[in-house]
Amino acid sequence: MSRPKISPLWLGILIGIPTLAALLLHSCSADSHELTEFSETYEKLHEAGDVEGILDLIEIQGHDPAVERQVRRALSEETRWPIARTRFESLSPEETQTLSASYPAPPQWRFLVTLDTEDHLTASWLVGETPEGIRLLLKGQ
Repeated sequence: MSRPKISPLWLGILIGIPTLAALLLHSCSADSHELTEFSETYEKLHEAGDVEGILDLIEIQGHDPAVERQVRRALSEETRWPIARTRFESLSPEETQTLSASYPAPPQWRFLVTLDTEDHLTASWLVGETPEGIRLLLKGQ
């Protein structure tokens, strides 16, 4: 039996579209260096117990002052323990689309901060790119 032949047009589409999508995604989103830099900054601020510095990494403008107080209090508790590890997980396009309406910027990643506690307590943040750069996102009001 002979194999069916793929026309040059279909071959171009099959190769071209994923390549173009990858290039567009790369040009429109943070690269791994920027994510690594963000993670390192977060870890240094956390290690120093610098809650105000961590707050600067959060897209918090426009939120009720009570929300900022709650976040500040939670970060004060969190910074009492050392970080065991941090990592980013990419969100699926479907998750990004679903969540975008509720956040100040389209969430692109989940940032997981695992503390060095007996039960490995883990904080999970949604992260997106804003005009100010990569930011932790709080759900809009």
